[in-house]
Amino acid sequence: MFAYLTALSFLFSLAAITVLSLAPSMTAIATVTMTFALKPAVLALFLLAAFQMTSITFWGLFYLGERMLTPD
Repeated sequence: MFAYLTALSFLFSLAAITVLSLAPSMTAIATVTMTFALKPAVLALFLLAAFQMTSITFWGLFYLGERMLTPD
C-alpha cells in the first residue's frame, strides 16, 4: 500500500512538473476548443490522484493504528 502511494506521488509530481513546464507553449498553439476540453480533463485527473492519495493514506494509517492497538 505504501509502495503504491510512493509510486503515485512520484508520478503525480512528474506529471505536475511536465504540465507546468509545457503550459506556456501549449497556450500559444492551442485552440479555444482544445483548451476548453483539456482543462477539465487535467483537473479531473489531478483531483482523482489527490483524492486517491489522501484516502489511501488515511486507510493505511487506520490499518497501522488498528494493528498496533489490537492485542495478539
